Amino acid sequence: MGAIAGRLVELGGNVHGIIPKALLEYETTTERPSYGKTTVVGDMHTRKRLMAKESDAFIALPGGFGTMEELMEVLSAPNQVDRRW
Repeated sequence: MGAIAGRLVELGGNVHGIIPKALLEYETTTERPSYGKTTVVGDMHTRKRLMAKESDAFIALPGGFGTMEELMEVLSAPNQVDRRW
């Protein structure tokens, strides 16, 4: 994801990373550059809601069950009766 974020910034795009506080220590290092804006939120549900609100598009890279779960939630949210997003 860092390579894609870096290239997007090089091309003049905007990058907005949204990360739960609990994952902050695992996902950020001083070795990796920071791209664009980073917002720290309290939990994963808030992250997903803010991602849906702030995004024009989503890209899912190969990952695990968490990646698949997030993608399915983004795809199915517009069809939900309870539209808390």
